[in-house]
Amino acid sequence: MLLVNLSDTLVNGLQGIVKETKLDHIVVFFPSLNRQEFIKKHMFTVFSKRHQKDVACRLQIPVRLCYATTVHKAQGLTLDRVHVDCKKMYQSGQIAVALSRCKTKKGLRIINFSQKLLRKPNEDVLDFYKRIQAYPQRNLSCCRSVQIDDTKPEESPKQGNRNVSELQNDSDDDTEFDEEDDERMVSLLNVLDEVENISDFEYEIPETVQVENCLDAVKNKFTITENQQLENDAILELKKNSKTATFVKFIWNEFSKLKNSILKEGEKIENKTLSEFYHQVNEFITNDRYLLMEKLLFPNITREEKNVLFKICCHVRKQVLESYTVTFCKAATRETDIEKSFEESPAGRGKIRYIGGWCIGKLLKSKRSSIKKNLYKNACKKNIQSLSIELDLLQHLCEAEGVLFETLEEQVFV
Repeated sequence: MLLVNLSDTLVNGLQGIVKETKLDHIVVFFPSLNRQEFIKKHMFTVFSKRHQKDVACRLQIPVRLCYATTVHKAQGLTLDRVHVDCKKMYQSGQIAVALSRCKTKKGLRIINFSQKLLRKPNEDVLDFYKRIQAYPQRNLSCCRSVQIDDTKPEESPKQGNRNVSELQNDSDDDTEFDEEDDERMVSLLNVLDEVENISDFEYEIPETVQVENCLDAVKNKFTITENQQLENDAILELKKNSKTATFVKFIWNEFSKLKNSILKEGEKIENKTLSEFYHQVNEFITNDRYLLMEKLLFPNITREEKNVLFKICCHVRKQVLESYTVTFCKAATRETDIEKSFEESPAGRGKIRYIGGWCIGKLLKSKRSSIKKNLYKNACKKNIQSLSIELDLLQHLCEAEGVLFETLEEQVFV
């Protein structure tokens, strides 16, 4: 296991297999990266707070023998196979972090698990979810701990000693705008024109994405926190507002444009294509065009209403993807509905017998395994009896199939 961060990919906690050793480096194969890397010696130092300097140093190859790792050490890693020992996991969230390291359920194994180990979340985590959600801003100011007030005017310098000509030159000075600002202003003017003629849309909205359905879908079913109650109250106000229908039609139209530009009709949806669609949608709901449209439709919008509109966007995005998948499934159904006839042949009969035998073999294995697990449980006697009957029927089916096959061969031979 690596002990330090050497690069963006060679990180602390990464596991590998040593393939070759040299005097000044080793060759390590990292399965998660699927490549070999040269690991050279690294300088480790010991810093003294008292003397405010390094008091010791050691030069060594930054790896150690690793049969297992702690949850803290594995935090942030993505692994194909994980064996989790839940013994002594008493911290809240510790088991969740360990289980989420694995990519698939198939590659995960858990031992020594008990429900007593599941602790309540920390109060700081609960407090975070109780806070009023901040709407995402394009400049990422919502992610900063300190908010900068851009509206506060700067203090102007004293002008007592300045003459009239200097003040006149300041007033004649024009503000310079770059090309990006010009394009932004033009786009905002286009949005204003679009709002005035917003009755016409390119894509017709289906009945399943009407205003009532969207608002009911995003409504909080259980109002545990004050924020959830305020959002439900905001949903009631938006139902009364006629502009909400226009907003839903506008979102459906824009998301449909993005869908048709990214997802090609008749093609399967890949993860890369789906991620690109999500990215474009997120870019849209944080750009100036969307924010201006929102401000023009809802001039006195509250924070709770902004949260509800954001949830409506997520719901409409889901409906747009579902409309694409429905079209794709209908096309596939039309292809499979066409009846096809195949000539009977020995090879075809052999394939059918092979598939049928494989299915019966799987069922036999499953029934026997269930009988072994419940054999010594008094409460499962009836289940064992029914499983035994099913097992006998399957075995009889195999024997009958063999007799029929031999009889068929004799008739063909005669």
